[in-house]
Amino acid sequence: MDLQNAISLIKNATLGLVLLFTFTGLQGQSTDLFGLPTKAAAKPQDFTIDLQLKSLDNENFQLVSTVDLVEGAYIISPFSTDEFYLNYTNTLVENNSIATASPLVEFPDSVEELDLYIERLVRFVRTKTVFTQAYQILDNEDFVVKGLIEFLVEPSCIPYDVHFEIRYQSGILTIENEKIVTSAEYKR
Repeated sequence: MDLQNAISLIKNATLGLVLLFTFTGLQGQSTDLFGLPTKAAAKPQDFTIDLQLKSLDNENFQLVSTVDLVEGAYIISPFSTDEFYLNYTNTLVENNSIATASPLVEFPDSVEELDLYIERLVRFVRTKTVFTQAYQILDNEDFVVKGLIEFLVEPSCIPYDVHFEIRYQSGILTIENEKIVTSAEYKR
């Protein structure tokens, strides 16, 4: 086989793979030319996250998020002191209706491990973990407060944003409009 035929064979094989990825894609998701999910259609396969509100009394509640990781996947604890990775964070937009009443709690506690890549101790979350934070309701009027949970899933190195709203209407507190997307900062 001469060089010209070898180059032609490689081009045809590459075109065939691109077409295969384009037409098969990921079932039920929007995909790009290479069959990879687009950012707007993030359907994480490395984890599930469940958000719940737990009433403590008439003025206080907890936001409870349970992150369940598939075997081999992990995230970085909010208590990790490294400045390299995107740690788990839970934030609410600035508002006059809800105030943080306690620090974030992680259960079970993550364990520090030596990360050989950055040569530092990092607290990795490798098991099903519950993150809990207490809030106080400051306003008895109806309100909607938007929130965001961010974290990086490893070893796939994909950052996710979990958008949600805490809604208080006629004395009823709910969590709504949960949406998981690949972080806008993510570059493939």
